[in-house]
Amino acid sequence: MKKIVLLLVGLTVFSCGKDSVEIEIIENSKLDEDVMQYALFINPSNGGTVKILSQEGIINETDLASVPITSLTNTGGGVTLTGKLADLFDRDTELNISVTTDEGFKFTGWTIHICNKCYWSSRTYYKNEPSIKLNINSDLWLIANFKKIN
Repeated sequence: MKKIVLLLVGLTVFSCGKDSVEIEIIENSKLDEDVMQYALFINPSNGGTVKILSQEGIINETDLASVPITSLTNTGGGVTLTGKLADLFDRDTELNISVTTDEGFKFTGWTIHICNKCYWSSRTYYKNEPSIKLNINSDLWLIANFKKIN
């Protein structure tokens, strides 16, 4: 009888301990997800400048003059991505991004390179819309495309 009581007490302690560990792991995972940050790179281009507005403030492409250029070869398309790190943003941060076009140039659209589990995909978005809203949930390389006016 004594052995059965000890066995039941041991199983109860073991099962309670297991549940608390699972709960702790789930809570820690949730905390990790809550603080996830993603990088936004801006590709410096001729023809205009990019401005990013978030709840943290305003980032102008011209403010990134001292930031080193980062390069990455996009193995999916063989394209080399170059840009300057604009900032790290918490997941689901809403960004309002706009361009100012230099004299003699026309804005033609955005190219956004998206890291999907670090398989980079690239798409042209928002053709001819100089202001866009992005909800950041992955690392991004952002290119504002301009065309010289003859």
